[in-house]
Amino acid sequence: MVANRIIIADDHPLFRDALEQTIAGAMIDLEIRQAGSLENVISALDGPEEFDLILLDLKMPGVQGFSGLIFLR
Repeated sequence: MVANRIIIADDHPLFRDALEQTIAGAMIDLEIRQAGSLENVISALDGPEEFDLILLDLKMPGVQGFSGLIFLR
C-alpha cells in the first residue's frame, strides 16, 4: 500500500514532470498524480483515492489564484 499520495497541478507539463522527478527521487512509498487543470484535480478528488498533498499552481487558465484553492477546500 502506498503511504503518501500527491497531486501536482500545473498547466505546464514540463514543470509537472520535473517536479515529479524531483519529489519521487527524494521520497519512498509515494504515488504522484499529475493534473493539467483544476478540473482534473477535482476529478481525482472525487475518486476513491485520498490524497495527502496538492501542489497547486495559482496561475492556471480558467479558475485562478486563491479562488481555485477556496473552491477545492
